[in-house]
Amino acid sequence: MEIAMSRGLGRVERWLLHEVEANPWGSVTVVTAGADPAEAEASRRAARNLDRKGLAVLRRTRANGGSRSKSILLSIDAAAAWDEDEAREKAEKARDERRRATREERKAYESINATEPHRKSELRVTIQRVSGDPMTADLFLSEIEASLGDAWRLDVLEERYGTAQIRVRFEEE
Repeated sequence: MEIAMSRGLGRVERWLLHEVEANPWGSVTVVTAGADPAEAEASRRAARNLDRKGLAVLRRTRANGGSRSKSILLSIDAAAAWDEDEAREKAEKARDERRRATREERKAYESINATEPHRKSELRVTIQRVSGDPMTADLFLSEIEASLGDAWRLDVLEERYGTAQIRVRFEEE
């Protein structure tokens, strides 16, 4: 039993490839409006074969933003441009969504701040144990204050039984 090998591209495959190459945009609609079912299926099969063989690229797209999609066959260069444009559109959409989410988050924080009485940013820190003499504790506090920067202020509120309670304030300008 001998298996027959294909001798190359079929008639419909050659026609579709010619149409893709002849089109200045490097694309062609696979099934044209009004095609009979047999021609439509032959065109779809030929387009899938060209795509599988790597001679052209098959894509589906929405026609004029409608609900129905159609298949188009693209040249390799047109497909690369198509993919690049699609990736750029997705990135722009993601960026716009991120900006919208940021705006909504900012509005939510502003509405929370509007309902709460305005107060200075404040954090209370309790240091329970610093081993060493009082000079070591002062050095430790100086190091913390230096690492926080000029906008932060450390105030010792209370010292009792070897425990110092410190208020950390952000000096808003």
